[in-house]
Amino acid sequence: MSRVKALRPIVVVILLIAGAGGGYLSVALQRTADSLVTSQLDVAASIGRMEATATAITAAQEAYVAPGQPDEPWLERVSQLVQELATTSANIRPRLRSTEAAEHLQTLSAALESLLAIDGRVRESLRNGQDLTASDLIFTDARDTVASIVTTLKALDQNERVAVEAERAALGQQRLLLLGIVGAIWAVGLVLLVRQPPAPDRGQIGVRSVSGSESETVPEPTAAPSFTMDLDGAAQICTDISRVTSADALPDLLARAAAVLDASGIILWIGAGEELFAVTAHGYDRKVVSRLGPIGRHANNATAAAWRTGELRTVSGDMMSNGAIVAPMFGVDTCIGVLAAEIRHGRESDPSTRALTAMFAAQFATVVAAWPAPSEAPAPKETDSTDPFAASL
Repeated sequence: MSRVKALRPIVVVILLIAGAGGGYLSVALQRTADSLVTSQLDVAASIGRMEATATAITAAQEAYVAPGQPDEPWLERVSQLVQELATTSANIRPRLRSTEAAEHLQTLSAALESLLAIDGRVRESLRNGQDLTASDLIFTDARDTVASIVTTLKALDQNERVAVEAERAALGQQRLLLLGIVGAIWAVGLVLLVRQPPAPDRGQIGVRSVSGSESETVPEPTAAPSFTMDLDGAAQICTDISRVTSADALPDLLARAAAVLDASGIILWIGAGEELFAVTAHGYDRKVVSRLGPIGRHANNATAAAWRTGELRTVSGDMMSNGAIVAPMFGVDTCIGVLAAEIRHGRESDPSTRALTAMFAAQFATVVAAWPAPSEAPAPKETDSTDPFAASL
């Protein structure tokens, strides 16, 4: 039995590492997908400018033969626009991702060379006073070449959009696969944690109950009502947490986590400086949560102790009140806050309930940013009597 007990902390550590690692990789894949979109938007904007430049070339060439217009400014303008088109084309080449991009750029380069050749013939005709010949070249050959350039640019833009969308879809599949693997690890780990070792022949087993900064040995609580742990639901919640993109989703996720833990309420506390702040909760009236003042790092309660030590803490319940589990939430190199759950039916001493609480805390830590700044407002003078964590957490 002692060997089984010794393995449980190892399993919990593996679950935490899997959750944190899976969350980190999931965020990295999402950032890669977002960077693809940003790059594609930049390329699309550049292609749009190139289309406008090509259209401007046609207008400038038509001004060559406009009555009463001097040729020199427009000749210089066309040269400038053609050079701008060639430069932009060269600049976007490294950012193109479609397989057709090279072919489109080659077609574009050939069209630009053809346009330069036609423009040279137009200028020679103008120097020789052959305005009709110049007009014919401008309104037929030159215009058709510019139209070909615009068509090529539109095709290039469409191919880039399709290529980026395909890459994003592939990254999404990788995220789903990653989350599936992490979920499978958790499922196996939780099964191992839920399995109970044979009861010893001696009497009741002492458990460690932490209330505030003190711990004492107390009798194991009487058997709790039958409660089936929903492992599939827990795995799905963890998957959904890793996909959170807005803080608006947190209350619903907390509600689902509370249902799995058989908790009447959950509060997320985030640290800033030397204080913890209640940032979101489930199961309590909003007015109660809004009146919760900050908790100092060295306060004599389980919430502060879990944050200070980075270790899970419990508060034993009794006939009049529920118990509680407080699990630390870790960032890259420090404990950023805690998840405090008010547990019903004496399940705060249940190993599987503790493990699930720690797992949920690890997952929420990957999506909840540290509270931006400690409150400058004074703490409430007295604690609301309806606050279930006032005394113990």
